Amino acid sequence: MADCLSYVTAGSTVKKPEGTCCSGLKTVLKTDDAECLCEAFKNSAQLAGVSLNVTKAMGLCYM
Repeated sequence: MADCLSYVTAGSTVKKPEGTCCSGLKTVLKTDDAECLCEAFKNSAQLAGVSLNVTKAMGLCYM
């Protein structure tokens, strides 16, 4: 999921996530951790030192 940070970090001008981001996300979505990931996106203030563009982060699931 670290490969997604360049795309979902607040203020990023990256237009689309890297392929490795998408493959990592697909792996997570196949596990029981997917719900936790979505909650983390919604509550991005809980992520230490990372400010997310929540719209981009939540949109990853639809790419």
